[in-house]
Amino acid sequence: MNKDLIQKLAETIKTKNITLLLGAGVSRNSGLPIVRELLMQIFTSHGVDAKDVEQIVDSQIPFETVMSYLADQIDISRLVKIFSGGNANPNHEFVAQLAHMGFIREAFTTNWDTHIESALRNRNVPFNVVDYTGQIDHQPTEFCLHKVHGSIENRIQILLRTIANAKWQKIVQEPGKKLLKGGQHSTVLVIGYSFSDHFDINPLIKELSGTGCKEIIVVNHCDSFSTNGFENHVLRGYDGMVVNCDTDQLIAALSQSLSLTYDPNPPVFDWQVLAREWTDSLNNPKGLRHAFLNGIGLIFIAFAASSKR
Repeated sequence: MNKDLIQKLAETIKTKNITLLLGAGVSRNSGLPIVRELLMQIFTSHGVDAKDVEQIVDSQIPFETVMSYLADQIDISRLVKIFSGGNANPNHEFVAQLAHMGFIREAFTTNWDTHIESALRNRNVPFNVVDYTGQIDHQPTEFCLHKVHGSIENRIQILLRTIANAKWQKIVQEPGKKLLKGGQHSTVLVIGYSFSDHFDINPLIKELSGTGCKEIIVVNHCDSFSTNGFENHVLRGYDGMVVNCDTDQLIAALSQSLSLTYDPNPPVFDWQVLAREWTDSLNNPKGLRHAFLNGIGLIFIAFAASSKR
């Protein structure tokens, strides 16, 4: 791991002028899937051809829109229990320790799971959750966790329909503006986030680019270390950089530099077990193939039409 980078990040954190944007990657070590993995499992297990699965997964249709359609067709309650599985991992504990030491006052996440909240409780950090799907309302405290896409604590059908609604783009502007232009922080550290929210967050990033934006440091998980700018990135126009590195090694090095504890326990939860149990619980899951494809086809058409408006 690059020592100069670790020192720069550690010093930035110590200034208390930093906030975090956290995506699905931070929960991988808890045994939870990223979007691509979950969609691949759902559709291949129901007999959808590989080429059709790739088209669905590689499209810019919001994950919540696909899941909302499935929820209207079949019972997905056992499937979404995946996001209630596992335990807090070192990434979540890293966030909680930063909050406990007063280095950060808030963090933003698109994750449904509640492992960050668990880690905060483990460290006795008073916190409140701001859920922009409108289902949770806590009183303000020392640390604020912004759950941009809601929480698994909500009724999943309400959560999905809220995010899939066309009005969602306007709702997400509040946390987006606070993250990218508002707040007391000067730097945003992005961990485990793929910038694949083409329907809400990415358009807002493009809209807000320019003067007055925060410095953005994006951690892109990979095996070898390098850095690059935002020339070919959705963040083009922002100050900052992409750090390509092993995220676990980065968190471990930062924890050491900041005198935090780091305990890399392997995950004991396997999300694929619940996914297979859900498939087995359905009647004739292979027979749902045509319903899936027909519905997803309509979503493709509607999404393409709305994108041209």
